[in-house]
Formats: sequence, structure tokens, C-alpha cells
Amino acid sequence: DFCLSRGLGDVYKRQEQSDAEARRRDAIEFKDKGNALVKKKEHEAAIKMYTRAIELCDDDSVFFSNRSQCYLSLEKYRESIDDATRAIELDPKSSKSFYRRMVAYEKLGEDYKALQSCRQWLDLAPEDQSAKNSYDRIHNRISETEKKKDKEKIRWSRLDSKAKTSEFVMRPAHLRSKRPLKKVSVNLRKAASPIPEAVIDRIFGNNTGETVPEPETNSK
Repeated sequence: DFCLSRGLGDVYKRQEQSDAEARRRDAIEFKDKGNALVKKKEHEAAIKMYTRAIELCDDDSVFFSNRSQCYLSLEKYRESIDDATRAIELDPKSSKSFYRRMVAYEKLGEDYKALQSCRQWLDLAPEDQSAKNSYDRIHNRISETEKKKDKEKIRWSRLDSKAKTSEFVMRPAHLRSKRPLKKVSVNLRKAASPIPEAVIDRIFGNNTGETVPEPETNSK
């Protein structure tokens, strides 16, 4: 029985391996079709091919990286970032994915994230002049933005060297000043007459019992 179960296990294992290889071959065919469509600049159709490849084999960074480029060409930057990030998770040395993610972040105006991706791209390709130029461009733009922010901040003038600060002190009665208080003239305004309750009744529909006499009128 043990030998039989072991033999069946080996059969299943070989079958699974064969199925996985067949799926990978099919995935590569879809990827190749996608590449051919990219050359024709048919990016929407290429995305469908790469998606089919990913459905068959979702552990290949190239499929995600290539689809990221298609999203980038279609200005779907968030989708491009998601695919580039997944490609990097599968292959941390995928310099193209770092580049594509950098471009997408830069298009979205997220310069700090773009600079970080560019730095990682530059670490993988230290001699790549394009990576160096991109790093300098984004870094300089961030520096200029920070300078503008500094200029817009409120700048308080410095205190004179002779200036002194003093704390408020409540002195006891026997230490307070003996000088008489100064007289200050005050002009009083006549208070307005209160509104009769009957008028308030008319406005708010209340009933205080007070009435306002109606003016006499000639019935003729």
C-alpha cells in the first residue's frame, strides 16, 4: 500500500509539473503576442495579451513590467505603478520596472516617490546616463519647490539686542503704586426702547396677553 500511494504521488507530481510547464509555454506565447502589438502601438490589445499571460503564470515579473509600460503609454499611471511594483516584488533587480514606476510617479507630480524609484534604478545601473540625468532633474525640481515654499513662509523680524522681556507680576497692595488714577471722560448713549411684547407676539406667534391699541380710523 505504501509503495502504491508513493507511486501515485509521483504520478500526480509529474502531472502537476507538466501542467505548469504547459501553462508557462502558453503564457510566453501570449507575452510574445503582446510584444508584437506594442511595436504596432496597439497598447490596449497588448494589455489583454499580457493579462492572459499573467492569468496563466502570475510569478513572472516580465509580464507585469511589460503591462506596466502599456499602462504608462496610455497615461494610466496608477495602474502602471501597481504593475511595476508587483514586478519589483517578483524581481528586485528589474531596473526597467523602477524606471517605469519613476516615470509614472513623476507624471502624477509625486516627485519624492519618483526620486526614490529613480535612486533604486540608479543603484542597479550606476553607469546609466539616463538614470543620472533623471535623478538630477527630479532632485533639482524638488529643491526649487522647497525654495519657493521657504520664501512664502512668514518671516518674523528678530528682536533688538537691547529688547527685554518682562513677566506680568501681581504685586501685593502695600507695594502697588500710590499715584492717583487718571480720570477718563465717558460719553453715555441713550439705550434703545425695548420692543413691546405684543409686537413680539405678532412676529413669533406667541401669546403674552399684552395688546397694542389699534389706531383710530374713520369708517367713511
